[in-house]
Amino acid sequence: MIDYIKANPGLQGIVVVINYQQPRLALHIKTILQILCNVFPSSSFWSHVAIVWTKFFYYLPPNMKNKRETTSSKYAQEILELVRSANGDSSIQSFPTFFVDTDFNRKDPDTCVEINKLIDWVSKLSPVDVTKIRHADTEIKETSKETDIRETKRTVKNIEYIKKEYYERDKKIRYDGNVLYSDWRKVKEITIENKLPRKLINTTIEEKEESWTPPHGCHGPPPGHHGPPPHGCHGPPPGHHGPPPHGCHGPPPGHHGPPPHGCHGPPPGHHGPPPHGCHGPPPHGCRPPPPGHHGWRPPPPGCHPHGPPPKIHYERTIKNF
Repeated sequence: MIDYIKANPGLQGIVVVINYQQPRLALHIKTILQILCNVFPSSSFWSHVAIVWTKFFYYLPPNMKNKRETTSSKYAQEILELVRSANGDSSIQSFPTFFVDTDFNRKDPDTCVEINKLIDWVSKLSPVDVTKIRHADTEIKETSKETDIRETKRTVKNIEYIKKEYYERDKKIRYDGNVLYSDWRKVKEITIENKLPRKLINTTIEEKEESWTPPHGCHGPPPGHHGPPPHGCHGPPPGHHGPPPHGCHGPPPGHHGPPPHGCHGPPPGHHGPPPHGCHGPPPHGCRPPPPGHHGWRPPPPGCHPHGPPPKIHYERTIKNF
């Protein structure tokens, strides 16, 4: 029909016919009106539409004929509301209305008047603008899409993975009000990574001990010595025959009196003369220097000159998440 109207311009009017003996908007009439709304989207088209009530028989009693205005107004309003809702234009206000008998063998005067009015109405119309008409489905009034987002989550350690799947389907509304749905189809999928705060499961402490290793040049006390030596005092190394440092010597030859306070005889095996005034062995607690060392010196910093090397204790904390 649409192709025919486009190929043959000159359409001036369209008449909607309703049975006066059954005054109601049947489903097929509503469907026709909705199809017209889809085919002719312009509101100006509705100035080319009229309503004709048929079977307005000549023999109807006057009380029934007199109800035509009431009946016409009631259903014309329903048609207006249907067209406005479908077309979305509230400027459509009314439709020309005519009442005719369908017995054409009898020339009913009232019917003749109505038909002449209908012809006069059509003759004053300009052709419908066919450039604005469009194809429309005669079964489906409206088509839309419905969407659905489906979400799933999984957690690995402290990372939450969120998968979102996007689906859509077609929704078709028929003119009779029934709704048809297509199957759901997936259009896209995305995955989001969400870093969660780590949850502490437990805490453990790991311990260990290691023996202390003295730095280079450090030496322990002489065998059998358990006390700390006096500050800066060290005995001669075993087998040392050289003279001790100043202040730590035996008595001079021929001296038979007691040595000065703190002074002692020469160390065992020492045969050299001590310096003047020095007698006897070194004060108590003096220890020898390292083997091969002939001077007398204090230990290097950090040395522990007496006792066994200390133990060093280590520990660390391990947190499990």
